[in-house]
Amino acid sequence: MSKINKVTTSPQCLDERPKITAFLISAVTLVIEATILVVLLVFRQFLWLFLKLKYGERFGGLMDSGDSVWMSDDDSSHISHTVAFFDSKLTADEFNDFFLKSITDNPWMHNHPVSDLKLTCTYDFCMGYAFYLKDNLKKSDCYVTLDVGNSSKEFLEKSELTEVLSKCGNRPLPFDNKSLWETVTLNKPLRTEDMEEGVYTYVVIFRTHHSLGDGMSIVNCLLRNLAVDQEAVHGNLENLVNAMNKRDTILGKPGIVSTIRNTLKLIKFVLISPSVMREEKLRFKNNLNSLHGPKLSGDKHIVYSTEGSGEKLLDAMKQMKNVVPGATFNAVALTAVSRAMQRYFETNFKNTPSFVIAITPLPMSLPEVKTKIKLKNSLSAANLSLPMLRGQATVRDQMAAVVKEIQAVKSKPDVVVKYLMVNGFVGYFPKHMIRTFLTATGVATFSFSNIPGIPNTDCCQHKMRDIIFITPNLATCGVGFSMITYRGTLSLGLIVDKSLIPLKKAAQNLLDSVLEEIRMMYDEFKKTSV
Repeated sequence: MSKINKVTTSPQCLDERPKITAFLISAVTLVIEATILVVLLVFRQFLWLFLKLKYGERFGGLMDSGDSVWMSDDDSSHISHTVAFFDSKLTADEFNDFFLKSITDNPWMHNHPVSDLKLTCTYDFCMGYAFYLKDNLKKSDCYVTLDVGNSSKEFLEKSELTEVLSKCGNRPLPFDNKSLWETVTLNKPLRTEDMEEGVYTYVVIFRTHHSLGDGMSIVNCLLRNLAVDQEAVHGNLENLVNAMNKRDTILGKPGIVSTIRNTLKLIKFVLISPSVMREEKLRFKNNLNSLHGPKLSGDKHIVYSTEGSGEKLLDAMKQMKNVVPGATFNAVALTAVSRAMQRYFETNFKNTPSFVIAITPLPMSLPEVKTKIKLKNSLSAANLSLPMLRGQATVRDQMAAVVKEIQAVKSKPDVVVKYLMVNGFVGYFPKHMIRTFLTATGVATFSFSNIPGIPNTDCCQHKMRDIIFITPNLATCGVGFSMITYRGTLSLGLIVDKSLIPLKKAAQNLLDSVLEEIRMMYDEFKKTSV
C-alpha cells in the first residue's frame, strides 16, 4: 500500500501570497503605464513641431502637465478668486482709474519669464492638448469695471456682493475664455459696519484660472508685485519657508545629499504607485452622500464670512491647537468644518453619514522668497476621512480623531504618489481623458484650503483691510471651503455647486456655521480647562 504524502503550506507562506500578488500587479501596471507615457511624450513632441510650424513665433509652447490637469473642463469651473478690500478717500471712478494705472504701470519686476508668458498669452487646444499663443496681452486687456447693485443706491450691500461673486464664478475670462486671468473692480463702494467719514471700502477681484498657478503662488505673485511694504512680505515668506522646512516638505531641502535622498524616494514612490492608487480607491469606495454623488451643474454660489470685530478667533484656534498633541491649525479648522457639515446634514437631510471625506492641498515645494516668482501648480492633495462626532464626543476627542487621520495620511506614500501621477502621467493625456481620470478617482465631499503667508501690508498705496480667497471646484467635488488670515482676522470663503445647495442663503448659513462652531468649540474648551 502506497503512502500518500500531504503537502502543507506554512502560515508565513500564506501571508506572503497577497504581497507577491500585489507586487506582480504593480509591476505589470507600471510597465503598461511606462509604455503609455513614452507614447504620449513622443506624440507631444510631434504635436509641438506641428504647432510651431503652424503658428511660428506666436507659438508659446505646450502647457505643463501640472497645469493641464486644470484644463479638463471648457467652462469657468477652475477659476480662483482673490477678493481684496481696500479703504480709500477717492471716489469710485477715481479709485478704479488709480488701480488700473497702478497695475498697468507697474512692471511686475519680480516675475519669472514663465509667469510673464502666462500673463500675456492666450491659450487654445489642439487634439485635446492646451498650448500658449504669444498674443502680448496687456494688463489693461484683462481689466473690467462692473456696474453692480441698485443704481439708486450709493453703496453695495454684502448680499449684493455675494451675488456679484457668484456671477463672477460663472463668468468666462477675457478673450472668449482664452485668457488666464482678469482683474475686476466695481462701480461703487461696499457698505461696511465701521465706515469712517470720507473713507470708502472698494472691492477688487483677481480672477485667475487654476492653470495659471496654485493659490500660494498667485497670492505670492500679487504681494511681491503690488504690496507697499516689501520687507514685510519677504519676512512673512521667510517665516513660512522656515515653518515648512521644519515639517520637512515633501520635495525636501536643497543640497546634494538631500537631492540624492529625494531621488531614491521618488524611485520608490514610482514603483509602488499602482498599488497605492488601487488601495486608496478601495479605502474610500463607500463615500457617497447627499452632497457628493449628484451630477454637478457648473453653476456656483460664492459666499464669504469674517469674524466679528475684536473676536480674536485666530487666537482661540491657536489655544485649542496647543491642547491636543500633534494638532495643527488645519486640524482645528477641519474639526470645525466637519461639525458644520454634520449640522447641515442633520438639518437638511434624512440621513447623516458617519464620516465625510475632505480633500486638502499640500505644498510640494517652497515658495520663492528671493528668486523670481514662477507661477506654477506645485500641489498634491490628501484625502482625509473625517468622523461626524458632534454631540457624541468632546471637542478634544473630535480634534484628536482628526489629528489621528491627518497623521495616518502623512505616514503613507499617497500624497507623493498622487503628485507623481498627476504631474508625471495623467497630465500628459488629452483633456477628455484627464476629466475621465479625475471623475473616476474623485472621492471627496468637500475641499479645504488654507492660504498662509499674508503679511500686514498696504497694496497699491491703499490700506488693504481684508482679503478672501475662493478655490475652484474640481471634478466631482462641488463644495469648496477656504480660509485665510490677515491682520489677525479670520476670513472664510465657500464655493458650492447649485445642484448640491440650490439656495444662496443655505450656502451662507453653512459657511457662517463654521465660525459658529469655532466659537462653540472654544467655549467648551474653556469650560473643560478650568
